[in-house]
Amino acid sequence: MRYVALACRVALGVVLLVAVLGKACGGSAFAGFRGSVRGLFPLGTRAATASSGAVVLAEGCVVVPLATPGTVRAGIMPARTVLVGFCAGIVTAMRSGSATPCSVLAVIVIFFDDLADLFSAQPRHL
Repeated sequence: MRYVALACRVALGVVLLVAVLGKACGGSAFAGFRGSVRGLFPLGTRAATASSGAVVLAEGCVVVPLATPGTVRAGIMPARTVLVGFCAGIVTAMRSGSATPCSVLAVIVIFFDDLADLFSAQPRHL
């Protein structure tokens, strides 16, 4: 059970770290994310910028406690909160009929699909 918890912690930490780096690596990446937020939700420019910045900050703040062995429990609750917030945002956008693409969601789905394939694959050497 300890290995499953570690694998989940690592997977969640990697996904959130990649998300933060993907959005924070350049002005155009963050601008694209902010544009997606504006397309998904009826926000003005200032509110979309603040919301986008809050998302990147929350993702970054969750990665640190997940990666530090003594603070794992302190990292799990904020991780849950961030993920529940993402789910609520996705449901809200879907209910409003938004057709704005969300590349971050696509990357997360692909990552977890590949991770599931890794654990369910049959060994070829047997």
